[in-house]
Amino acid sequence: MTAGRHHFFTQPDLIGEQSLVLRGPDAHHAKVLRLGVGETISVADGTGRVVDAVVTRAGSDEVEARVVLVHELRPHRPVLVLWQALVKRESMDEVVQKAVEVGARRVVPFAAERSIVRWDAEKRERLRDRWEQVALAAAKQSRSPWLTVVDPVEDGLSAVEDDAGPILVLHERAETHFRDALPAALPHTVTIVIGPEGGLTDDEVDAVTGRGGTAVTLGDRILRTETAGAIGLALASYAYGVMG
Repeated sequence: MTAGRHHFFTQPDLIGEQSLVLRGPDAHHAKVLRLGVGETISVADGTGRVVDAVVTRAGSDEVEARVVLVHELRPHRPVLVLWQALVKRESMDEVVQKAVEVGARRVVPFAAERSIVRWDAEKRERLRDRWEQVALAAAKQSRSPWLTVVDPVEDGLSAVEDDAGPILVLHERAETHFRDALPAALPHTVTIVIGPEGGLTDDEVDAVTGRGGTAVTLGDRILRTETAGAIGLALASYAYGVMG
């Protein structure tokens, strides 16, 4: 992909061998940007395929473009998953944005015992819609070939699973450093668990380590919850070349 081009997402079935279509919010975005016929854009399908295309028709509800180059799917790398305890809305927006920028493919918000916010099911779903839009905007800005999934809010950590990769739960009293817990062999996933402002309880940490997870530390500094996840994801991204 060439730097400076506008980056969009569309459904996989709307990208053909010779042409593609942008609809809905992306078509509106193109209109806002005043994209005209002949301009080159990059378009991702959210699963790793990216194409360079030249706009052939720019309507108010639909944009058509001619495919000129298809970028090969990136090689298999670990899927980075962030389990983030609920924090106030503005902070969660920041968490999702930074997670996408540093390579997270999935974000799972969860209600921890010490989470200050307590949202009902309706507000949780409304905020999930918001976080999906934050994730989409961050993927466009960072020109990611992947569309990060934001899961529904979980109650607690009972659903954390070892999907052929380490589960690393950040805890201030852990003795194992984060980098030492990353396996040398390429894992299928790396799951990072981050607590709320007041941290995870010992019971919550024990629940994760009891299922094979590892309590880890990023060092002596006490980090804000909004910062810790981004740093952990960035370290894993760098270790396995996810951002390469």
